Amino acid sequence: MHRNVTETALAFVNRQSKIKVTLTSIALVFAVGTIDVQTGLEAQLYFLYVVPIALASWFVNQRTNI
Repeated sequence: MHRNVTETALAFVNRQSKIKVTLTSIALVFAVGTIDVQTGLEAQLYFLYVVPIALASWFVNQRTNI
């Protein structure tokens, strides 16, 4: 079941335009940043920044990642 959900999600993202994936990644970085600032030092959320960066680099291109 987990594999089917993952494949479905990856197929959905793969069908989206590069601009939409890029804007979604930027929005996710801002969302994670906002949550990170709000939680302060109580929670270390640095690992969550990897998700939108990986999304952009996997589905768009290396230039977008940089």
